[in-house]
Amino acid sequence: MRLRFNQETIILAAKLALQNSHAHAGSFAEFGMDEAYFTALAKDVADAEQIAGELHHRIDLMQLTNRKREALAACWIWGRKLRIRLEMAYGRSSVQTRSFPANEFRKTFTNENEMMALMEVLIHLAQEHQENLLVHGQTEQVTAEGERLLQSLREADMLQESKKVGKKSATQERHRLFHYLYNESNRINRIGRMMFADDPVTAVLFESRWHSVRIIQKETVENQGAAVLMSAAA
Repeated sequence: MRLRFNQETIILAAKLALQNSHAHAGSFAEFGMDEAYFTALAKDVADAEQIAGELHHRIDLMQLTNRKREALAACWIWGRKLRIRLEMAYGRSSVQTRSFPANEFRKTFTNENEMMALMEVLIHLAQEHQENLLVHGQTEQVTAEGERLLQSLREADMLQESKKVGKKSATQERHRLFHYLYNESNRINRIGRMMFADDPVTAVLFESRWHSVRIIQKETVENQGAAVLMSAAA
């Protein structure tokens, strides 16, 4: 479920709820909110702050995506060169050149799974016609390079998929933590308002401020948008 407020806002609300309830710990003790509870909540807030400041998971995934795109592009270029060499060795309309799977090859430009499957066929084709393609630059080293490129693409794809699984798990854990802090902040404030109903000065510490926070968020977004428009106009 999507968070109702951004991470920084939830962290701030949780900090205030923790600070105010801890300062009046005696009134919260009958709800089982003892020192161990406050210590655990403080750790959750600290964990949330660390998570909110971490970008390396997203950066790593972007780097792996770029790496896979580069490997896919290198395989594509290698395959195009093989097709040209087949044409040069046997002629464009020859049986040997038509054995190159041109239609399937076009689909591999943006599809790593199609490319990984087809590269095996292309490498076998290069090996089969190695002798006649040699004079046109398809050396054994070039064919071996095709095998290396295929392996690089497989590794890049495997690493990216593994990172995606880890990112999904981390995202689920982050959402769980921030939903907990959001709900716990509301619970603390609800108890505080009840316990200090006859003490307006203290009760005000536990008032719900989500509505005012939402207004501040809206104004911040609008101000940022106005700044962008002014910058573009300048």
